[in-house]
Amino acid sequence: MGILLGLMAALCWGISDFLVRYSARLIGAYRTLLFMQFIGLTGLSIYLLVTGQLVKLILSNSWQIWVWCALVAVLSTISSLALYRAFEIGILMVVAPITGGYAIVTVVLSFLSGEHISQIHTLGIVTVLLGAIGVATVFKRSEEEGKKLHSGGLARGVIWAVVAALGFGVAFWILGFHVTPALGGVVPAWLTHLIAPCLLIFCAPLTGQSIRFPRGRVWWYLAVISILDPCWMYF
Repeated sequence: MGILLGLMAALCWGISDFLVRYSARLIGAYRTLLFMQFIGLTGLSIYLLVTGQLVKLILSNSWQIWVWCALVAVLSTISSLALYRAFEIGILMVVAPITGGYAIVTVVLSFLSGEHISQIHTLGIVTVLLGAIGVATVFKRSEEEGKKLHSGGLARGVIWAVVAALGFGVAFWILGFHVTPALGGVVPAWLTHLIAPCLLIFCAPLTGQSIRFPRGRVWWYLAVISILDPCWMYF
């Protein structure tokens, strides 16, 4: 069952990331991350109000759990912004596998926390790591592709993708060890969708980012992204 949920999460995340690329190139990574939050936040809020789940969890858990959950929300926001920036300026087939390497960070932290992994799991981790290194390094390129590269042969967006992978890796480790055992999957997704827009709106004038309301067909992308985004966190 865990494998099935993991595959469903990967499917939701993959489709969402594919659409993010188009939205980010229309309105930028910052506004994409900001405005994609609201549909998911509305749906999750209605669910928690109807079921009364949030009140029960607030009354039955210590404040430390909520601090961990808030930390996950902040890390997820920063990591998502780095990821969307990588999609905006980079090559999707390059930056997406690198970001997928977040699982290595999560596994390493889990191992250091006392979990044990088999030899086949170790082989899988090494394979993913080598694959991420392979797609991040460009050995041969055309003149057009050369315009999308930094010096040293690294494709544009790779640094942002690495930042996203590190952030997501730590966030998912915290989720697995400190948050979801107590709060489940819905409440962390809801809190992330609540904290993210507050953080982005607060930081916008400090970073010189526009939060102007987008118009046009980009909302089709934002709507689908905002529905799929909380799904992968829930799974």
